[in-house]
Amino acid sequence: TSITDLSLLMDQILEGAVRVTQADLGWFLMRDSDDRPFVLVAANNLPPSLGARIGQPWDDGISKLVAMSGETLTIYGEPLKRFKIQSLGQSALIAPIKAQQKARRTVIGLLTMVRRQSTAFGASEQHLLEALADYASISLINAHLLRSTDERARSLQALAENAQIGGRINNDILLGVKNELHAPIEAAAAALSKLGKDPTARW
Repeated sequence: TSITDLSLLMDQILEGAVRVTQADLGWFLMRDSDDRPFVLVAANNLPPSLGARIGQPWDDGISKLVAMSGETLTIYGEPLKRFKIQSLGQSALIAPIKAQQKARRTVIGLLTMVRRQSTAFGASEQHLLEALADYASISLINAHLLRSTDERARSLQALAENAQIGGRINNDILLGVKNELHAPIEAAAAALSKLGKDPTARW
């Protein structure tokens, strides 16, 4: 939960998920909001052609169902053959990652674990993955808050620097005007002084 580098965080979440569930491969999907598609943010042991899709929208045919229900899904054998991921394995375990958004918990991510053989994931592996998904939610929110704070700090720093530059420019302009007006003002003052001393002067 202390990792703030999002890319590293996502990789470590997925690596931990594959390890605790004893899966052969897995992937991590995330989305910015309910109306946005899921994007592949990390992959473990996927074929190179699929692993190269990091950062791109991902639809494996089953993740949307888990996102809609908000519940963990275990599926294996014959039922899995109806979905696209059956080409990668014969048993799957998918857990949602939820976060509090606008007074309700929404699914912001999905952890999908796959076994090549038709060996069902057990209850203990499901509980471990769900616990990891809860920690992942906390970690992702922490990283997002820290990134927002950093961006805000950088924005304020830029404003302060711009204000200082603006102040220096204003001082330089005023100094330039003062220098340019110095000679005419002295000439005018001398003329006024002369007029004040000459009683015959007329306006």
